Amino acid sequence: MLLSVEGLQVEIKARSGTLQVVRNVTLSVRSGSWLGLVGESGSGKSILALAILRLLPPAATITSGSVVYQDRNLLKLSEAEMEKVRGQDISVVFQNALTALNPLFTTGEQVADIYRFHQRASTEEAREKAVAMFGALGLSDPESTARMYPHQLSGGMAQRVMIAMALLGSPRLLIADDPTSTLDATIQAQVLDVLVDQVSQRRMSMLLISRDIRLVSALCSEIAVMRAGEIVESGRVGDILSGPTHPYTMQLLRDADLKMQESSPGV
Repeated sequence: MLLSVEGLQVEIKARSGTLQVVRNVTLSVRSGSWLGLVGESGSGKSILALAILRLLPPAATITSGSVVYQDRNLLKLSEAEMEKVRGQDISVVFQNALTALNPLFTTGEQVADIYRFHQRASTEEAREKAVAMFGALGLSDPESTARMYPHQLSGGMAQRVMIAMALLGSPRLLIADDPTSTLDATIQAQVLDVLVDQVSQRRMSMLLISRDIRLVSALCSEIAVMRAGEIVESGRVGDILSGPTHPYTMQLLRDADLKMQESSPGV
């Protein structure tokens, strides 16, 4: 198993008291497979992703459980060790690239810095890799894009830059947290096609987080359904579509008007 999350619990301290936002979550991602984590906004999906990478905000704390990646419990690693895991072993594409990118540096500098950190490359080589990745992701003028600052990018361009940052370290696992939710429908489809194509080419595993059960059913081989901080149902796509057991899963399928499919293109 590439990634195993066991009994993970996360609490957030608020003025009203302590809130348990991730409750006893267990899930796994096999090498080469794509797992779709689906649920409504506020269900705890993004907090779970941040917990896996140990990027939780200061008010949030992991209170129990384990996150095992290739036989190493990430919760027991030092911060220096985790810095090597992030980007090199596990990368993430966040929902809103324009808020995730540093406004003070060009896109080329930011992406090149990631490559230099993980590959110990020269400044020139790192920049060439960044520009090449921009081209691979369908940016029409990679050289020009590399000279731009985040505020000069459209939403679709910014999201492709985030994907470049996530892929350039050649990770084995990509966590894609609703990667196109802030884009309009046409750009969503374009960016998603690029992401799926690049992940497939690299034979990477993926944890795809989304509110859209139709999307994860089409792309992933397995689904985990999350509600109010808990995984309420999980299994292979065909099994979930043909025989959901939890009322919340049934409601998601009804809302999406989704019926059983013969097969899923997911790995």
